[in-house]
Amino acid sequence: VTLKEWFLLTGSVVIGVSLGDTLYLWSIREIGSSRTMAIVGIVPLPTLVFEHYLLGQPFPARFVAGCFFVVAGVACLSRRESAAEDVVGHLKLGVVLSLSATLLWGLSTVMIKPALANLSPIEANSVRMPLVATLLFGGYVLTRSPRNGPPVTGKTAVIVGFTGLLGMGIGSYLFLKSIDMIGPTKTAVLGALAPVFTMVMAAFFLKEPITKLIFVGVFLCVCGVLLVL
Repeated sequence: VTLKEWFLLTGSVVIGVSLGDTLYLWSIREIGSSRTMAIVGIVPLPTLVFEHYLLGQPFPARFVAGCFFVVAGVACLSRRESAAEDVVGHLKLGVVLSLSATLLWGLSTVMIKPALANLSPIEANSVRMPLVATLLFGGYVLTRSPRNGPPVTGKTAVIVGFTGLLGMGIGSYLFLKSIDMIGPTKTAVLGALAPVFTMVMAAFFLKEPITKLIFVGVFLCVCGVLLVL
């Protein structure tokens, strides 16, 4: 493993998780989750641009069209509650934060591809996860309130640990494996389909109604994926 590959691997964590996720959460606080989800749904587009200019990948028209279909579909799915959601912070600031997060996520995803040249996804994940934990815990220590919060119960610790295993453990491994197999942009497009699965599970488990806007959003996402794959 070369020094450049180590730099790309650690840099992707700092750019994507430490900076990108922080801006994303800040944006949610400013303009709400629905508006933020609608904006960050464009993440396949900056990923496509970064992959083209940094890795020399071509710009096929069908691929670009698929990205736009997915972006439009995610916007429809995320827009379902935006009209009723109040802006509690600054709208312009929230939009800038969301767009900045998408740029950082796109760059981070592209940086991972060459970093996996001599590392397996498991090996790369074993480096990424301790680094993520160190950076996030360091940020918590530096920004925590001097007042002591409520004590963490055993049940809370189990839930947090289980979700961390699923998301940061298994989910992160599958994310790296996907980048290694199909490339950054296709991974970003498929990753942007999270709202589709959310809507399906919400309709099945929570009995939420399927509106025309949700149906259009799912249809656009499916069409986009078919064009990309």
